Amino acid sequence: MHSEWNQWIWSALDIPPSDDERTVKRAYAKRLKVVRPDDDPEKFQALRQAYERALALIEHSFSRKDEELEPPAAAQDAVAAGQTAAHTEVETEALSQPAAGKRAVALHQDQASLLEAVQPAFDAAAAADSLWQALMLKMTPGQLRYTSAILANFVKTEDFENFDVRDAFEFHAMQYCASQNADQTARAAMVEHFGWVDNAQHLFQHNPELARTALARYQADQGYKWLENAAIVGSKAALALIQTVVPKRSMRLYERKFAAEMKELVQRIRWHSSELLAYRLNAEVFAWWERQVHTPRLSVHSGVVALLCGALVFGLLRAFCASLIPEKLQDAVALAGFAMIEAGALWLAYLAVKKGILQRVMQWLYARHLTKRVQVGWMPLFVLCSTAAMFDLRGEWAHSLIDAGLFACLLLSSFAAWRFLNIVGFIIVVLLASVLGGIGGLGLSIFPGFGFWECSLIALPIATMLVRGGEYYYGLSNFSGSSLWKIRLAWLGIAGLVFYLGTLATPEHYIVPAVAAWIWSLLSFPIANVYLGSGATGMRVYAFGLVTIVASAVLEKTIPSIHLTSTMLLVMALFIGCNIQVCRDSGRKFS
Repeated sequence: MHSEWNQWIWSALDIPPSDDERTVKRAYAKRLKVVRPDDDPEKFQALRQAYERALALIEHSFSRKDEELEPPAAAQDAVAAGQTAAHTEVETEALSQPAAGKRAVALHQDQASLLEAVQPAFDAAAAADSLWQALMLKMTPGQLRYTSAILANFVKTEDFENFDVRDAFEFHAMQYCASQNADQTARAAMVEHFGWVDNAQHLFQHNPELARTALARYQADQGYKWLENAAIVGSKAALALIQTVVPKRSMRLYERKFAAEMKELVQRIRWHSSELLAYRLNAEVFAWWERQVHTPRLSVHSGVVALLCGALVFGLLRAFCASLIPEKLQDAVALAGFAMIEAGALWLAYLAVKKGILQRVMQWLYARHLTKRVQVGWMPLFVLCSTAAMFDLRGEWAHSLIDAGLFACLLLSSFAAWRFLNIVGFIIVVLLASVLGGIGGLGLSIFPGFGFWECSLIALPIATMLVRGGEYYYGLSNFSGSSLWKIRLAWLGIAGLVFYLGTLATPEHYIVPAVAAWIWSLLSFPIANVYLGSGATGMRVYAFGLVTIVASAVLEKTIPSIHLTSTMLLVMALFIGCNIQVCRDSGRKFS
């Protein structure tokens, strides 16, 4: 009770070692006036643990003394034989002489003190050392994975009923856990068995540096195990950090997803798991990856976007400047100009990343692009400009004005959807734009006087809406889900009327039904998802342009006077019909 393992208890209570429970409670109450939980939570917790430990030591001390003073079995039998005869006499004497009980208790305490003085002092440290050696003999290399079970059975012996022995044994375990060569499984079993993660105040009172090292190595083991599990499930960043050899280079740094994951993981380890870096990870490998992920570089995703933007700029410049270049030099100038514009786009993108401009732009985009005004605000302008492009306007200023409006719609639609589309999504958008923008004369038949690049200005926003899906755009509206089927049926009814008018139109008077079919087709995108089938078994069909071409080829044989916009209207009606059927069969709200 008064051994060196318990000195921190009496220091926290600010009293000498005592067997009196009342003294301990008075000291605790006195210290509570000085140590308050609001002012110093850690010191209050240490005081509370010392108080509870002192009470446990006092209770354990008196139980041991009672066991030592207990008479032999023969004496107990003799006393029991005479208890019945003397019971009445003892009760009478106790009632008439109250002080006799106090003298008996004093005599009992004197005998206990005398026995304690006669018996040799118990060496808790030596006993704990012997127990630790016995545990180490059981923990052979082949049995280390069973450390939890071995330790749980080992501490059930009577030797661990002594608090001093238990504390000394924990100190041996702490020394083992703080050593560099300790087995990870054994260290984890000891820390979890003794509950050091939740309560290690007694260890910190005895040797704070050793206790801190033991817990830090345990936390490092747990962090390293988490990294290994993350690497197993597919984390490339975690797999790279647990390597022991410093890499010379890595192409993964040009992958935006890997770079973001590595940066987040490096910051987490640096600020929240420093013990993992101190005890388990290779410091040189970690420093190399930390330096590389914070070095500005152009990712593959940003490079592809820069090349696409360069291609759009080249197409616009070629459309506006084609008349200024001699016909013989157009191909050579186009090739050289395309190479220079693409190289310039990559260089500007790299400078934007290096100067931090791209990061600030991305932050602004994240803050602005999710608003409803940005997501759907460009659509009325697009309907107006694309409809105006269907008329054969003679003036150059009119074409320039329409081109400027369509280019603004292209930028706004890309800005609204850039976060939702990955590289594959953008490739699908470009392919759809190629189909809708003039391959096979499709775009040229709708928009007179427009070339391939000008038709692409119309096709790209349409392709973006098709890939993004009508479910998202309908969610931005104020209509409820229960009104969707009514809106779809109303749209189908009007679409049938517009299509019928298109079949009656003559080539000289096609413009009115064509414009009506075009506008009504655009209005179908927020209420339709362009795919066939449902769930994982349904095959998504994003090649809307290809379906339109096929439908146009079929209708051209049956109804020669039909306009291509009426064909698009028919295709959208087909998809809306599929959406209605899928909603009916699967019970989904949209499709």
